[in-house]
Amino acid sequence: MNSYRALKAKEVELALVALQERLEQCPRANGQHVIVLERLEALLAAFAKELLIIQPVVHDPAFRSLVDYRLNGISIFLFIVESQYLRGLVTPSSEELFLRSLFLNCAKRLRLDWIEDMAVQGSGELAIYPELGGSLAIPAFHVPTGLLDSFLSLPGVYHEFGHSVFARFPSILAAMQQVVRTHFQDLVQQLGPMQPALRDAQLKRFELAEEFWTDRCLEELFCDLFAQYVGGCANVVSMIDLSMAKGRPTYEMDSADYPPDAARVRVCALSLTTAQATEASTKHLLAEWEEYAQQFSDSQFYRDSCGENLLKQLGQTVFAGLASEMPNLPKNEAPPPDVKVAFTPAQTLTFEDAIQQGCAVLAWNRDNFESWWQDAHARLV
Repeated sequence: MNSYRALKAKEVELALVALQERLEQCPRANGQHVIVLERLEALLAAFAKELLIIQPVVHDPAFRSLVDYRLNGISIFLFIVESQYLRGLVTPSSEELFLRSLFLNCAKRLRLDWIEDMAVQGSGELAIYPELGGSLAIPAFHVPTGLLDSFLSLPGVYHEFGHSVFARFPSILAAMQQVVRTHFQDLVQQLGPMQPALRDAQLKRFELAEEFWTDRCLEELFCDLFAQYVGGCANVVSMIDLSMAKGRPTYEMDSADYPPDAARVRVCALSLTTAQATEASTKHLLAEWEEYAQQFSDSQFYRDSCGENLLKQLGQTVFAGLASEMPNLPKNEAPPPDVKVAFTPAQTLTFEDAIQQGCAVLAWNRDNFESWWQDAHARLV
C-alpha cells in the first residue's frame, strides 16, 4: 500500500543519489574543496543508511514520528547543500576560488583552527553558514559579486567569522546573557519610592528592554565585537559605512535579529583603545557619524535597551571572553598604520594587513587609493 511517507522516502532516496552524482562531478584539482566534498559524501552515505533502516517501518503507525523526523532531517540537509554549497562546488568562479584561499588563510592566522575547508559562493550578500551536520569544520561563505571592490565592507568578513566563533564557544553567550540580566536587575534595585502605577510602568519598561536582547541580537552584537577585536579602527569605519551608506534610521528597533545601528557603532567605538580613539581620522569619522545619527530621534525603548553602560559592559565581557577562550587570537590595539607603510614594497600582503593599510591610504592619500589597491590586490594572500 502506498502512503505519503513511502512516497517521500523514495523521493529522498532519489535526491540523495542525484546529489552524490553531482558531487562526483565537482572539480578537485590541487586539493580544491576536497575536505568539503569528502565530508558531504560521508553525510550522504550516513543518510542513505538511515533510509535503509526506516524503509521497513515506513508503513508502521508506531514509527510515524521517527520516520517523519528522519525524512525531514534529510530533506533539510539536501536543501542546505543545494542552496548554500552546491553552485560554489560544481562551477566555482575564479573570484570565488581566490576568496576561498584568502578566507582560509585568514582563518588560520586568526587561529580558527576548527575550520578545515570551506565553499565560497556568490549570492549577492556577505554571509556565513557556519555549521553543517553538527560540525563547524566546513562552513559555506556567501559573497556579493565584486566583494574586493567594496573595500569598506571587507571587515565584514571578520563579522561573519564571528558567527563560527560564537557557535564554538557557548560560554561567551552565557556571559553576555548574565551581563544583561545583572544590568536590568540593578536598574530595578535602584528604583526609589514611587506610586505603584508608576513603578509598574517602569518595571514593564525594563522587562521589555531586557527581552529585546534575544540570543540572536546578542550573537550579532558579538560578531560586531569580534570584528572590532581583530579589526580595530578599520572595523569602526566599516560599521559607520554599514549605518550611513543605506541611510537607515540609526535608532530603529524593529529588527528581531539585529541591534539598532546606533548601538552597533557605539559598542565598537567604546571598545577602541585610547590610541585608536584619539587617532585623527577615526576621531573625525566618529564625529561625522554622530552628526549623521542626530538627524534621527532615539526612543525611550532605545535608551532603556541600549544604554551606554550596558553596551560598554557587553564589550568588555566579549573581549574578556575572547582573550580567555582564544588566547592566540590576534588583537588589534593599534591605530591605523602610517600611510608610508602601505607604499613600502612587499612581495605579499595578508588580507588583514591590506584592510589596515587600505584604511590609512583612504584617510590620508585617497587620490592614490585606486592604484594602491590594484597593486595590493595582486599581492594578497
